[in-house]
Amino acid sequence: MKRVEVNISTGERKEIDLSASEVAAAKAITEAEKRAYVPKKIEADRDAAFLSGVEWNGRRWHLDATFQYQITGLVTAYEAGILPADETVSIRAMDNTTHDLTQAQVKALAGVVLSRVQTIWQESWTAKDAVRNENQG
Repeated sequence: MKRVEVNISTGERKEIDLSASEVAAAKAITEAEKRAYVPKKIEADRDAAFLSGVEWNGRRWHLDATFQYQITGLVTAYEAGILPADETVSIRAMDNTTHDLTQAQVKALAGVVLSRVQTIWQESWTAKDAVRNENQG
């Protein structure tokens, strides 16, 4: 492995052979960078999956924490009797259209949203575990 040095004044380039310890250090940095990159890539993929939402009833619905709180709060309000069972609620889809949903539809949407969220997290954890196991083995 060689290192290139350039004289700024003259522009002259000179290749210098690296010592064994310099090569080992360069490889160690490279491996450390690879180990750091993979979890970041997994996290970026996970975040992209959250941003893409979930398909239900012909629309895409949010998966962010605010929407999760909203949809589970509505389910809780129906279950606690705070919202009458026959009352519809308005919810916005990702395309900024508002939809009036029944109690059954709210519960169905909540199930789809929470299931997709759990799947995204599980896939992320599984991928990170695989990387950790590979690096330990």
